[in-house]
Amino acid sequence: MTPRATNDGHGRSRLFWIDVLRGIAILLMIPANFAPYLAEPHAVWYRIAGSFAAPMFITLSAGMVALQRGKRSFGYYAKRGGCVILIGALIDWLLTGILPFTSFDVLYVIGFSLPLAYLVRNWRVRRLWLMTAAIFLATVLLQRTVGYHESVYQIYFGDLEWPEIGRLLQSLFVDGWFPLFPWIGFAFLGVGLFRIAIIDVSHKIVLRKLAPLGLALAAIGCGLVFIEIPGIESFASGYVLETRNGYSDIFYPATLGYLTLAAGVVLMVAALLQRVPERPATQLLAYLGQYSMLIYVLHSLWAAIVIRGTLGLYDLEEMESGYVFTAVTIASMAVFVLACRLIGLLKTIYTPRWLPLQVIIGR
Repeated sequence: MTPRATNDGHGRSRLFWIDVLRGIAILLMIPANFAPYLAEPHAVWYRIAGSFAAPMFITLSAGMVALQRGKRSFGYYAKRGGCVILIGALIDWLLTGILPFTSFDVLYVIGFSLPLAYLVRNWRVRRLWLMTAAIFLATVLLQRTVGYHESVYQIYFGDLEWPEIGRLLQSLFVDGWFPLFPWIGFAFLGVGLFRIAIIDVSHKIVLRKLAPLGLALAAIGCGLVFIEIPGIESFASGYVLETRNGYSDIFYPATLGYLTLAAGVVLMVAALLQRVPERPATQLLAYLGQYSMLIYVLHSLWAAIVIRGTLGLYDLEEMESGYVFTAVTIASMAVFVLACRLIGLLKTIYTPRWLPLQVIIGR
């Protein structure tokens, strides 16, 4: 079955399930990234839910490169990836005062994954997923041999501190917010997923086997994460940090169990969404998915300026009530939907030509 496409309003077709999956990632991402403004300790279900947004985004970003089937050049993706990294660097600098290229936001990984996905887009699926597994295993090895710091290495402009090269490289590869090991592994996973789900329709690993494969990986991952097994570092054994600078996802650090669980969830959800019907709820998710980068930028600005500023007016650092936090999150999402709607109307009369603007608001 060929995945169903919809029109984006500008004469271009979009695959509905991809936008829905991206919209799901957004719904998971926003409350997870508002975590520093919620009083600790955070509920376990809340920590778990927010931990799947990043692998979904990285998988989809790389997969979309494979979907183009060589219609764009390596230079195009290098420039586009550079724009994504630039956006991440500006967020670090302007919103948090962090020296760019020290702590490594998820946008750095996504930016790097775009040209990489272009280079490996024609690899065999088995080779792509073996590379994913190799990166995940190398992650555990690096954490054990190099070490994983509880605090993120980030230099603030006011500190006037020259970065330590060794610590900087460790942040990039091992223990930054989103180090290349393991997160670049999801780029290989994404290229393989899109090859099976969309491009190589005659591939012997047929689409109907993706959901059971994802379910099996998720079940194994759940066991490795939530059951304490002697000799295996996991959430259950207390190896995972309860919070890291206010963020409480269950991948600080990313264990082999978590990586197996996340890969399984991504594959399973992607397979199940192949025939997702167009209903008001899924249409809303798809609409959010079309503006994922814009929402990422907006929610970063909103958290740093509006939420933090409002709390400051009342001499508060965080919200003690989960109900208040939920209301604030829902209201924030409503604002983002309205902003996307306004941008969508603007695009009917103006087509952005500048690549960084295209990356943020779409073409």
